Amino acid sequence: MSSKFDPKEISFKIRRFQYEISHVFRHIWPIKFSQFRKFDVISKSVINSTKVVKSILVISLIGILVSTTMFLYGIYLFSTTPVAAEGGQIIETVENSEIITFNPVISINSEAESKVNSLIYHPLYEIEYPDFLNSTEPKPIIKPILLKSEPTWENSTDPAESFKVLNFELKEGLQWSNGEPITVDDVEYSFERIIETRGNQQFKNGFKEVKLQKTGPRTFKLVSNLQNPQLIYSANFSPISKKHYDSQITDRLISDNRSFKPTVTSGFYTFDDNDVIDPNNNSSKKVPNPIRDQQSQKIKTVVLTKNPVQNIESELKLETYIINKVDSLFDKPNITNSLVSDSKAGKTDLFTRFLGTNLTTPSWKIKQDTGLEQKTIPTNTFYNLYLNSKVGEYFINQSLRKYVICQFVNYQASPAYDGFLENIPRNKRIVPIQLNTEVEPDCPADPAEALDQNVYQITVDEQSQIKRILLDGAEIPITLLGIPESEPLLSDIRRFFLEIGLPAELITGNEEIQKALNDKDYLAAFLPVTIVSQDPYSLFGANGQNLSALRENNRILDYNIEENLLTYSLSQLTNEEAKGNIINFFQNEYVAVNLFRTNYEYNYSNRVRDLGNNLPNLYTFTDDSYGKLENWFVKSKRVKN
Repeated sequence: MSSKFDPKEISFKIRRFQYEISHVFRHIWPIKFSQFRKFDVISKSVINSTKVVKSILVISLIGILVSTTMFLYGIYLFSTTPVAAEGGQIIETVENSEIITFNPVISINSEAESKVNSLIYHPLYEIEYPDFLNSTEPKPIIKPILLKSEPTWENSTDPAESFKVLNFELKEGLQWSNGEPITVDDVEYSFERIIETRGNQQFKNGFKEVKLQKTGPRTFKLVSNLQNPQLIYSANFSPISKKHYDSQITDRLISDNRSFKPTVTSGFYTFDDNDVIDPNNNSSKKVPNPIRDQQSQKIKTVVLTKNPVQNIESELKLETYIINKVDSLFDKPNITNSLVSDSKAGKTDLFTRFLGTNLTTPSWKIKQDTGLEQKTIPTNTFYNLYLNSKVGEYFINQSLRKYVICQFVNYQASPAYDGFLENIPRNKRIVPIQLNTEVEPDCPADPAEALDQNVYQITVDEQSQIKRILLDGAEIPITLLGIPESEPLLSDIRRFFLEIGLPAELITGNEEIQKALNDKDYLAAFLPVTIVSQDPYSLFGANGQNLSALRENNRILDYNIEENLLTYSLSQLTNEEAKGNIINFFQNEYVAVNLFRTNYEYNYSNRVRDLGNNLPNLYTFTDDSYGKLENWFVKSKRVKN
């Protein structure tokens, strides 16, 4: 049996190739270039040539054509620049997020509704937030949208009247998508709807004891009964058309058909009056928009088209924006649509998650299974623990507060939350993040040494080794306030309370949470809090959320903490003496601890050009991601340099 690689056969083929080459050159050299003018001679020569010569000629010709093409294309690329072209669409996917109504003045049911509202309605202004944890200049930047310029405080000769009146002026030429002018009447009407019982909670809470007064054709003011420096950061609501909604009250807007399909809007996009093609199936049959599931009749897809009226200077290229709901992240039995399946089918361009309330599916899993590009960005939302110092409650005793806070100073989130949460450094834990101050907690090596032994006793069960902190021989019934969306992290915090000897009963029902927050009827609150200002007054002041009930404790009153918080706030954060007093209070009284910062995750397809590059370093609210829509495009063209 002969070998597959027979040396004799290979040697014969080499000699044969050498003969063919020499034969070619014996017949063509020296070359008579004059013969190349005769096409018939050339064609006959090619036809009569050997296979080897023909192969060489074909390969050479292809090489010349490819080289010439690449050279010309290189010149084209060098002399032109890619830019966005008009048209195209983006599909943003939301997971299991209920979509009911689209009206920014009424209560928002879900993040998906907030996304749609951000696309179809412009706010009075936007706020760009710095990184409050690390920034050396942590002052938010106000960007007028429907306003001519940023709001201004009205000067007063009486210091007690400062920060009570905020003035606004609308831009000229603002229009609704139907061509009607946007007026101060629309703003006033929208404000009145927000402050009603079922108004948008995001703004309603900031408008307590605030009234709107019209002062001119394009001017108005917000007047607060209280000094309220935070008002400028909480008044950026989006108005709706008074005429289009027939001046209806909020209770009627919730069930009005125009809130289910708003065709008169002010933002980048609007709802078309006509039916649309469902992007989730291959049928060309048009259906009503928003598109509903045939069985459940719940909204599954929203198709938005470019607003014919653009009220801001930024040029919008995208023609269509689609919000598409899926039932799960991953493929599952009996699930007809998922993020993974839509991504593989090219039906997803953008999927975002606030990781602070999604602590079960890691980012790498999303990226791996969807194949989407990914970026994870820190937010200004922090998980903090607040101890209620209200008179008559157990945390009134400074030694027990110190014991608890000193235990949590060293608390680290489980490695399972890596990528979801960022542990706050120890030296930034006991002073409010907004003050951007490093303070090393004065905690003993054994936190139990902080307890007043004359008041509290520590017992350890010999069999179970369970620790208990007792007051007069009895267990202390701790109540721990936390929102259900914080699970499973909330349960971890509760287990830690148990480990340090303080079993905690959870308060998690929506109504119970609201009542407990209003009445300060809890001992500890573990909450995600989004910081929107360098001013800590909004969280700790009496006219703010007052999460630790600082005015309710005679010992704490000796620090004049309310007065210092207010003085610091009213000085526009310039009073260093008041700031020092605030830091001293938190350093010594142990009423709160900063534990974690949360992240936000962006997943995007290659079709969405520049999205990954144009994301700013930090986003606080999901709505802000739509502030850069002018940079997103899926169609491009090249123009001369």
